[in-house]
Amino acid sequence: AMLDGCANLAKHIDTVKQFKLPYIVAINEFATDTQAEVEALQAWCREQGHPMSLSQVWAKGGEGALDLAQQLVGICEQENEFAPLYDVNESRLTDLQTRYRTNILMPSAHSYEDLVSWADIVFLSVRPQDARETLSKAGMLFRPDQTVISIMGGVQLSFLEEYIKNAAVVRVMPNTPMLVMEGAAGIALGARCTSQTEELVTSIFNVIGSSYVLPESLIDPLTGISGCGPAFAYLFIESLADGGVEMGLSRDVALSLAAQCLIGAGKMVLKTNTHPGILKDRVCSPGGGTIAGVHTLEEGKFRGVVMDAVVESIRRMQNVGDKA
Repeated sequence: AMLDGCANLAKHIDTVKQFKLPYIVAINEFATDTQAEVEALQAWCREQGHPMSLSQVWAKGGEGALDLAQQLVGICEQENEFAPLYDVNESRLTDLQTRYRTNILMPSAHSYEDLVSWADIVFLSVRPQDARETLSKAGMLFRPDQTVISIMGGVQLSFLEEYIKNAAVVRVMPNTPMLVMEGAAGIALGARCTSQTEELVTSIFNVIGSSYVLPESLIDPLTGISGCGPAFAYLFIESLADGGVEMGLSRDVALSLAAQCLIGAGKMVLKTNTHPGILKDRVCSPGGGTIAGVHTLEEGKFRGVVMDAVVESIRRMQNVGDKA
């Protein structure tokens, strides 16, 4: 169970017990808990019959699946469970071994067997172009009682189920804001999934954001917004800040203001359930500075450029998936 630090553990404990998970992992992203708080929480969890370990999430840059996979390794290391890790890249394994207390399986003829036999839930986070090679070795090893969650961009369920004949297969497209508990994940259920599978997978991703169960045909469009959108948002935040810096604000203040602006605007849309066009009009007073800025954005074809970026991102993901 992936939980956000000591402060949020108690309110999620009922969810954890519902699925009878063997251990608890608390994400301590900003390392704000004292050692005494950590030890007290660990003792409490042991009393409840749930061993727990505290994990430091590494704020490491990287692309999609690889970055998320490394984050999952960080939050899943724990004291009383066997948590093997495998990668065909030996240098990456060596690097991870220096940073996480987990069992490393160096490439061998039995690595896939060892991993699959241990796991109840398996995350597939290899590059899409490596999917065929990986699944040709591991696909037939999965059991009917297992759930396989693929977070590979563009790789369809039909391709996955061609290799995975027994386990329930789920295709999930998460995004990086899940690392700060504000993520969004699109979920497509495979042919062998049940209502229990759906409940399990949505419960995992709802803990670290929100989830949307959709037909698979809509997963790539969802990813164009929620998966690629953070990069577009960062670019907009940077541009807003640059404008403020040009007019005299310090870089730190400008970045903070720009980021908070997007947080607030997003919450206004979600909490008021009001169309963003209406909210925009409420900010634009007649003859004011905001409408002048909106005019400039419209002259630069802001809406069209953003729409084109989303569509092009989706098309690229579909092309990558076709090469799997």
